[in-house]
Amino acid sequence: MKQSSPPAGSRPPAPRSVWPALLLVLLLQPGLSPPLTADSPPAPDRAMATEATQDSPIADPTAGVMAARPRPFLQQLVQQGILPLYRTLETATRELQQQAETFCHQPDAAGLEAVRHAWRSAMQAWAATDGLLFGPAIAEERDFHLWFSPPKKQIIKRLLRQADPLTPATVAAAGVGAQGLATLEYLLFDPEQQNLFAPANSQGCHYLVAASRLLPEYASRIRKDWEQAGAGFFISEQEALEMLVNKFYQSIEKVSGSRLGKALNGHKPYQLDNWRSGQSLAVIQAAMAGIQHLLDQGGIHACLLALHPTDDVRQFIAALRNQVAFFRRLPVPQQSAFELIRADDTAALAPYLQRARSIQLILGIHLAPLIGVNLGFNDNDGD
Repeated sequence: MKQSSPPAGSRPPAPRSVWPALLLVLLLQPGLSPPLTADSPPAPDRAMATEATQDSPIADPTAGVMAARPRPFLQQLVQQGILPLYRTLETATRELQQQAETFCHQPDAAGLEAVRHAWRSAMQAWAATDGLLFGPAIAEERDFHLWFSPPKKQIIKRLLRQADPLTPATVAAAGVGAQGLATLEYLLFDPEQQNLFAPANSQGCHYLVAASRLLPEYASRIRKDWEQAGAGFFISEQEALEMLVNKFYQSIEKVSGSRLGKALNGHKPYQLDNWRSGQSLAVIQAAMAGIQHLLDQGGIHACLLALHPTDDVRQFIAALRNQVAFFRRLPVPQQSAFELIRADDTAALAPYLQRARSIQLILGIHLAPLIGVNLGFNDNDGD
């Protein structure tokens, strides 16, 4: 997965000439950029990318780091950025396992809701690592074992028909399409499975427990590998930035694709990720929260400026930080994205696409070239 950095001097010169006009736009027009539809291209100008900071001024975390040594960034990235996310994931998947076992010991409505709540927490914890789909996360296809969508319903139904009680080994042998969080979402939330956990159907609980026991194993392996590799996983700060900026861009790009955009384009709510559980927007927000955590607590903002101390980089770092913060404050409608699209009432969903494309514009069109990062294709899309 490690990618080589471009040779020194290959970065294009910083486009300083656009900033006076940009700042004028920011001063005169602090509001949102024009609404975007699901298939609208990113706006061609820079004003959207550097929306007025007077809406919600945020302190610049990179101030005063011009002379900082960048090497400690890798320690901060792993210890304060990456590992906390995977520890949270491991904790959440263990809680899901425990709730599943408790529920199946004596199934009732309250217990089922407790399992569903634990699944939501685990799903959001996994989404928060979406910007880290490289290295330990993709070794041995751990990412696919944790999340493979859509689940393979025919394989799942065949397992449910088996006479012998399902075990973690049986479920693991069935492949990634019959395990992981997407499979558990199908078991817990799909209308077809309303009677799956009835007393007369013990196999439903066997499947639930077996699949839930696999999750913390995979999460634990990722966490242990990061603890063992530490900052030594990366060759250099620039290589780490190139990898992370690519993964951030790909994660945000999913909002325009499987997580929201595809469903809006064709008015097809069943194309949403997490439509069964109604968690489509919560998962999008969790992924953005993970990126925000890595940018701030992981020290990425500060490292960017330490390695690339130019006015343009500083401006786009501030714009990126503000746009991510604005995205995190987007309201989650009472109705799920699935219900809104099915009812053709999608006005509340448009800001998610708008903000995502603002961030794409900043990362892909402006910031990446300035810091010498080449964006590649999405090599971790399991859809």
